[in-house]
Amino acid sequence: MGERREKEPRIDFPPLVNGVDYLVSAVEHFDGNPTERNLKYAVLHLQAGVEVLLKSRLIIDDWKLVFSKIENADRESYRRGDFKSCTIADAVARLSRIGIDIPDDTREAITYLSRQRNRLQHFGLTDTSAAIEARAAEVLNFMLDFIREHLQPVVGEAEADHLADQMDVVRSRLHHIQSLVTARMRALAPELSRALWQTLHCPHCGQWSLVVDAEDATCLFCRAKQDRRELPLDYVAVVLNYGYRAFRKGEPYANICPECGEEALVNDVRVAAAPDAPQSFCFGCAEAFSDVDECTGCGLPFRSFTEEETLCRNCWDDIIARE
Repeated sequence: MGERREKEPRIDFPPLVNGVDYLVSAVEHFDGNPTERNLKYAVLHLQAGVEVLLKSRLIIDDWKLVFSKIENADRESYRRGDFKSCTIADAVARLSRIGIDIPDDTREAITYLSRQRNRLQHFGLTDTSAAIEARAAEVLNFMLDFIREHLQPVVGEAEADHLADQMDVVRSRLHHIQSLVTARMRALAPELSRALWQTLHCPHCGQWSLVVDAEDATCLFCRAKQDRRELPLDYVAVVLNYGYRAFRKGEPYANICPECGEEALVNDVRVAAAPDAPQSFCFGCAEAFSDVDECTGCGLPFRSFTEEETLCRNCWDDIIARE
């Protein structure tokens, strides 16, 4: 009986080994022409790998940082693995506090991936393979750098060698995913160049391929067709990374456009024509404005053509009428 037990298979996946194994599994599921089932497990395993590896780096700095509430951290609970751990968003924020910054675009991709994983786990998910692959490529690129710069130098030699070997597997298969994304974007370039001031960062795939006009909003890369009434919220929540929770109690996420009057004006939007210059963009009339200010009288947005202007036309008219 004792001999038989010794030969029984055992699970032995320490955190780092476990995390990198998830990444390898994810890229294996993306290989070739992935089926719907393969894409499902690619999303689940990629999100799991990212979460485990980010938290592994927190543990190296201080094991207490992976607790949901640091003040309740308990060594015995940690040893047993019997505790509520922090969210992936908390892990990203805590990494920043110990000097490991994650770029905004990557944060957006990781957050998107977490939402997709939650939907898959609890409600099911409908998305395009192009959107999933584009997000995965961005996250995997980041993880390659994260492992090389922030994990390999601070772990033992055997673990560092294992990470390096497994990352070679990920890197070789990631090239295929990136090639698909690059080729598709190159093919779309002539069409996208005709509407640079209406081309935005897509909340689904993260590519500069969401074309918004006064009638429609479609991503040419992932073919996601957006509901224009919901698009301002999706943009603010996903691309600007405010999250949906901030607006669940009815807080405004868009303002009234000074041109068309729709409640669809969002600040800090970046368009393909000027990606480094945030604009006020109206998702109703599909116009980008760099000259919108808040009226000091009524608080509504208005177009100011000189630095001295602080009031909108209506407020000026009211003042003149009273005089």
